[in-house]
Amino acid sequence: MPEFPDLDPEAEHTPESLEATLHEYAKAVRSEFEIAQANAEKSPQENAEGFAVDFAKNNLGNSLAQIAWLSQNSTSDAVRLNASKYLTDLAREDAKKDGDPIKQLLQELKEKPKATA
Repeated sequence: MPEFPDLDPEAEHTPESLEATLHEYAKAVRSEFEIAQANAEKSPQENAEGFAVDFAKNNLGNSLAQIAWLSQNSTSDAVRLNASKYLTDLAREDAKKDGDPIKQLLQELKEKPKATA
């Protein structure tokens, strides 16, 4: 990238020369921004959101293990309750992907009296 010297205070500056210098600086700033943006897309570490998502993915197992530990061992009833609720909700969400077992059970119970009657 070309370097832009500071304006010489002793030199005579016309509006045209100042505007040309301004455009050169603006072009340099745009160029730096485009390079930084391209690098951020290539490397998630340069992108804060990408870094956070990668960090969460890499540490998901440890996080869940910590929540499970808290659900059993925390000295606070509220923490144990909230950790247990979170794990239960997570398990129910996963179970719903395979079909809702509670709805299936209720459906089976409704159908049994019809089959035996």
